[in-house]
Amino acid sequence: RPLSPFSVQSSIFVTKKGVATRSLAMLPLRRPRMRTSSRFHLFRLVIGTMKKRVLICDDAKIMRLLMRNLLQKTEIFEVCGEATNGEECVEMYRTLKPDLLTLDLTMPKKDGVQAAQEILAFDANANIVVCTSAAQKFKMKQLSDLGVSNFVIKPFQPDNFLSVVSKACGIT
Repeated sequence: RPLSPFSVQSSIFVTKKGVATRSLAMLPLRRPRMRTSSRFHLFRLVIGTMKKRVLICDDAKIMRLLMRNLLQKTEIFEVCGEATNGEECVEMYRTLKPDLLTLDLTMPKKDGVQAAQEILAFDANANIVVCTSAAQKFKMKQLSDLGVSNFVIKPFQPDNFLSVVSKACGIT
């Protein structure tokens, strides 16, 4: 039977004399209107599946905790790992393949410049955000020469950090 743009509704009426009559009505089909909150919820579900995976590399536990909390509050980013030194950073980057790497320059075993060189040799399209103090200008220049262009100076404001991280991921 072909689909029609109408729905048939059948109703049975009982008259005062106790006689049952049947009535048919052809009503146009309409899509139920979605409430704004439902549309927003659906949008959030779709966006929620596209979270950006972030690897945090910093030797200071308090900085890792701060960055993790800021990133998770946005619901756009998902922290997939944390490294405490340069060697862990390179190893974790190779196994996890995150969308973004936050990198401290001063770390034990391997500094941020060496770690970034190895990561960029492995993945030339790596998104790296360097979080460091203003005193590291020479190392920042080395990273700029490698192609890293996203820097956040510690101590940073949360809004500044999130805007640089978003820009590095292509989120405006």
